[in-house]
Amino acid sequence: MSDALRSTATRLIAGRQLTSTVVVQCVTSVAETRELLALADENPLIGAVVGWADLTSPAIGDVLDELRAGPGGAYLRAVRHIVQSDAVLAATATTFYGLTSADGRTAPCS
Repeated sequence: MSDALRSTATRLIAGRQLTSTVVVQCVTSVAETRELLALADENPLIGAVVGWADLTSPAIGDVLDELRAGPGGAYLRAVRHIVQSDAVLAATATTFYGLTSADGRTAPCS
């Protein structure tokens, strides 16, 4: 988190009944999750991290253990699976949740 972003976020919540934030990964990368966890370890404004790991990997248990054992690992609260990148789940989500765009493609998550 840049100093400018930290300053702005801190200023915007000052005096409000908000004690922390949750940061959520935006890149499907374990490296980004590690960076967010390390950032949470350094910044009291971050209370939790939602990271990413390949939930289909046979090594998922080891990856999660490594993330939890690393800097800021105690802040890891959840791991997202990106449905749009999973053809089977994307088809299910578009049918169930109606996330199909007008031209039949999966609508992007916003």
